[in-house]
Amino acid sequence: MSSITSKGSTWEWSRSLWMIWTIFFGMFTWVSFWYIAYRVKQMKWAGWGLLYFAAFGYIIAFAGSEYEGTFWGEFWFVVIFVTWIGGMFHAWAARKEYLLRLVAISKLQVNAQERLKNQIELEYDVDIDGQEQPKRAVKPVSAQAGTQQVVSESAPATSLQKQAVQTASDAGPVEPEPIERERPSSPPPAVATEPAHDGLVDLNNDPKERLAELPKIGIVLAMKAVSIRETQGGFASVEQFVEAVGLKPHVAELLREQIVIRPLRSSN
Repeated sequence: MSSITSKGSTWEWSRSLWMIWTIFFGMFTWVSFWYIAYRVKQMKWAGWGLLYFAAFGYIIAFAGSEYEGTFWGEFWFVVIFVTWIGGMFHAWAARKEYLLRLVAISKLQVNAQERLKNQIELEYDVDIDGQEQPKRAVKPVSAQAGTQQVVSESAPATSLQKQAVQTASDAGPVEPEPIERERPSSPPPAVATEPAHDGLVDLNNDPKERLAELPKIGIVLAMKAVSIRETQGGFASVEQFVEAVGLKPHVAELLREQIVIRPLRSSN
């Protein structure tokens, strides 16, 4: 049997256990319909649950021996048959709609959670899913003969390096070779450099790490801004940047003194 949703048959049947209540001779069919009405907030199934509950109450009230031989005492058998067989078919027919609604609600919950996470990241200027980079361990500073030396976790000198130092020390003094006077050469051509901007963030060329340092941006919106400028071209103004990443217009004034907008450099 093909699955109804993209979740697969295993997921669907695990969410269809509520149908078990319909097999108890129609006595608890109302439990099934009240359950699915609560899960997906559908009043029509709550109404059907109320009807099945009324049938259950009728069975309890008129199934006693004091009503034996009367119309109401014999009619309870018909009620049991209808609520049992009819309830099972009814539950099977409602199963497809229930599963589709359940998938839609779960996606809405995921989207709402993602929006809440983005809002909190903007508020605190942090990346919730990011991991801090481990700090590199540094050995203590050793002081000897008035000098200090910081030793990091680099590999010690190899035996080949030690042997080369020992050979150089045993070779004795070496006479310096005559130094030829170098002819003055023409100075290298000046290379045009781009003017510095005193730490301002370039919206069109700086990496996402630099963009994330701006107020109200964070790493999530920085990644979004880089994606937009790569697909749609650079930003022409701070207002365009603020609108593209989804911030409020007043943030433009907050960013204006901290950014610079230069032509987008080619990635080639």
